[in-house]
Amino acid sequence: MESSDKFFGLGKTLAAGAFALAMLPAGALATATFDATGFAALSLDPLGEVSGIVYSGAAIDDDTAFTSAQPGGKAVATIDTDSVLALDGFTLQDAAVSGSADPSGGGSNAFASLTTSTSFEATNTTGGDLTVPFDLDYLATASTSLTDVLNEAVGAGVNIEFGTYAFDFNTGQFIETTLFQLVYSLTAPGILGDQDLYSDTVEIGAGETLGFYVDVDVDGQATSRNPPGGGVPVPATLALLGIGLIGLASRRRLQG
Repeated sequence: MESSDKFFGLGKTLAAGAFALAMLPAGALATATFDATGFAALSLDPLGEVSGIVYSGAAIDDDTAFTSAQPGGKAVATIDTDSVLALDGFTLQDAAVSGSADPSGGGSNAFASLTTSTSFEATNTTGGDLTVPFDLDYLATASTSLTDVLNEAVGAGVNIEFGTYAFDFNTGQFIETTLFQLVYSLTAPGILGDQDLYSDTVEIGAGETLGFYVDVDVDGQATSRNPPGGGVPVPATLALLGIGLIGLASRRRLQG
C-alpha cells in the first residue's frame, strides 16, 4: 500500500466564558495567572503480539500555536512546551501554555492557545479480522490564580481526543469515531488534573486500513485591570473569551 500523506484539517469551536466584574475603587492592584498542560502517548499493539499489521502514512500534522498580550500593560503569554512525534504505531504529543496579567502598568490581557495533532494508518494484511490492543497514556492539568477576584479574570482549558477513521467505499466518505475524550474547562481560580492509562482493543477487518489520530489542545487567558486614580470607582466588566475546550466541535477531514 502506498504511504499516504493525509493530514487532518482541524476546525475549532471556542467555548467562551465571561466574568461580570464588580465596581472597584482606585489603587487596587491584582495579578491573574494561568497554566495548562496536555500530554498524550498512543501505542497500537504495544507488546507487538499481533502479526499481520502493516503501518503506513506516519505523519506529523501541522501544529498551531498562538500567543497575544495587550500592548501597554504588564501581560505575558508563553508556549512552554510544543512537541509532537508520529511513528509506525506510536504517537506522542506534549503541549503546555502559561501566562499572567498585572494591572500595575495599566489594564492588561494575555492569551495563549496551542493545538497539536498526529496520525498514522494500520492495514490488516491477513485474510481474517484482527483484534488489536492499544494504550493511551495521558496527563491533563489546568490551573488559575487571582490575587484580587474583583479586578481580574482567568481561565484555562485542556482537551485530549483519540479516535479512528476509515474509508466507506459505499459513500466515498471517511468515517471518524471518537474513542476517548478528556475535557477540562476552568474559568475560576483553582486546579484541575487527571493522569491515567486508557486501554482497549479495536477491530481491523481483513484487508482493511484503519487510521488513528490524537488531538491535544490547551489554551488560557488572564485579564487584569487597574482603574484610574482619584478614588472614583469605574466599571470593570471584562469579557473572557475563548476559554474552554478547543476541539469540542472539532471535525476532521482527510484530504487524499
